[in-house]
Amino acid sequence: APHILSNDTARLALTQWTRSAAQRNIASLVKVGDYYYHGLGVPDEPATIRYEKAAGFYQSAADTSMSALAMWNLGYMYENGVGVPQDYHLAKRHYDSALTVNSEAYIPVTLSLMRLQAKSLWYALFDGADNLNLWHYDEEAGECGILCSVLVSLNVCNRKCLQCTSL
Repeated sequence: APHILSNDTARLALTQWTRSAAQRNIASLVKVGDYYYHGLGVPDEPATIRYEKAAGFYQSAADTSMSALAMWNLGYMYENGVGVPQDYHLAKRHYDSALTVNSEAYIPVTLSLMRLQAKSLWYALFDGADNLNLWHYDEEAGECGILCSVLVSLNVCNRKCLQCTSL
């Protein structure tokens, strides 16, 4: 049977993980983020505040460019709007970064990207918000969406984005 921590035990563990995280230990930053995300050993506060704190710890770990797990967690949070504004472009960026940092993340990242692209297609077909649509060309940022990437691979894209002009 799985061992379930009491809240007192979780609070003590969180204290130790937090001390380690204060010394910029990457695994500890992710672990503290996990404790806040799941509400283990943290003060009673609304879930939205806990999720925001979790995102902050994950972001600190991700900023080191050494934690694929922190990057994947941030991608998930941006994809679903948990603790951060929902933004598929940032979710994709974090998922891609996780794969760059650790090639062993290939399967979870690929599955996450497939889910993200399916959600984005849904928003594109039914006029969702722009930050949830990966299928369009962003003129301001000069970035291709997924559709443009397909057109580039077929050598038929005529847009002047960074991806197309680098060919």
